[in-house]
Amino acid sequence: MSLGFPSNPQVGDIYALGTQSYIWDGIAWTIYVIGDQTVSTITSGTGTSTIIIGNGSITINSSTVITSSTLQGYVVGLVSAGTDTSVAISESGPVIWNTSTLQTVTDRGTTTTNTITISNNNNSINTTSGALQVVGGAGIGGDAWIGGNIYSNNALTLTTSSVFGQFATGTDIMITANGQGIVYVSNISTLQSVTDRGDSTSNLVRITNTSGSTSTTTGALQVSGGVGIGGDLTVGGNVNIGNGNALTFSDAILDSNSVNINTTATTLIDSYSISLFRSAKYLLQVEQGTGPTAKFSCLELIVLVDNNGFSYPVEYGYIDSGVGVLGDFATDVVDNFVHLYFTSYYEVDTVITLIRTAVTK
Repeated sequence: MSLGFPSNPQVGDIYALGTQSYIWDGIAWTIYVIGDQTVSTITSGTGTSTIIIGNGSITINSSTVITSSTLQGYVVGLVSAGTDTSVAISESGPVIWNTSTLQTVTDRGTTTTNTITISNNNNSINTTSGALQVVGGAGIGGDAWIGGNIYSNNALTLTTSSVFGQFATGTDIMITANGQGIVYVSNISTLQSVTDRGDSTSNLVRITNTSGSTSTTTGALQVSGGVGIGGDLTVGGNVNIGNGNALTFSDAILDSNSVNINTTATTLIDSYSISLFRSAKYLLQVEQGTGPTAKFSCLELIVLVDNNGFSYPVEYGYIDSGVGVLGDFATDVVDNFVHLYFTSYYEVDTVITLIRTAVTK
C-alpha cells in the first residue's frame, strides 16, 4: 500500500497523514473527522482498545461525562458541603473532610455504649483546669476510682486512704491504720509519763495484782524509797512465813492470828521459822464463853531459840477478868519451826487472838 498506511490494520485504527487523519473501517481507510459527532454505536474492534478524544467533551443523555481532568472544574458546582463537612479544591483534586466538634456530635446523640478514654494528662488545680472539666454536676451510677486527691469547695476531701495522713500524734498517742483504712488512735501512756504530768489524785487507787511479798523487791507494790502515810495502815495479805497477817520490816515482822477451839486437848495456835527469826514476842488474848459469864485473860510471852533448836518461853504481864488462869501456853521446835500451843482448862468455845513480833537472826 502506498503513502505508508499500515498493513493488516484493525477496525478503528487511526493513521495520520500530514494534517489529515484516516480510520480503518474494515474495508478501506476513510477520512477521520474530528469534531462533534452523533453516532448510535462506537465500535473499537475486538479485545482491549483505547478511544482517544483529543478535544471537546462527551455527552451522554444530555449530561456531560466527567473525567479525571475535568473533575476539579466541575466539583465546586456539583459537590456541596453538608453538616460537619468541608469541601475544598487542591492541585490533586477536591478534598472533603469532617468538621465535627464535640458540641455538634453530642447535639445529634449524647450517649454511647463504648468506653471513653481521655488520654490528656493535665492535672487539676481548680474547677476550670484538668483533662476533664464539668461546669454542672456529675451523676455517677457506679464506683469512682480517683488516683489523686479530691477537693470540695477548695478544701481537701478526706477518704479512708487519706484521713490517716491528717492526724498528728501528740504526747502518749500512737496512730495506726489497717489495710481497710480504719484508723486506730491508741493511748500509750505509762505510769512515768502520766505522773510526769501530775503525780496526785483524789480518787481511790486500787492495785489488784495478787503477787505476794517476801522482800523489798517482791510483791504487787514495790517502793524503792520511803513511804509517807497520813492515815491508818491496814495489812490484810499473807506472807510465806507465820500463819497470819503480817507486816514485814527489814529486820522484823509483825504478824497476827486468831484461832477458835472447843477442847481441852493441846492445840497448835501459831508457828514461825527458826531459820528466819531468833526471837519473838507474843501478846495473847483468851476469851471463853459468851454473855455476862464470859471469861477473859491476857498475857505476854517471849520465846528465844538457840542454835541447837531449843526454845525458851517466858510468860509475864498476866491479867484476867477475876476468873483465874484459863489455860497453859507452851512451845517447842518441830522441823525448824517454833510451835506455840495452848491447852484449855475448860471444854468451852475459846477464841485466842495473838499478835507476834519476831526479830530476824
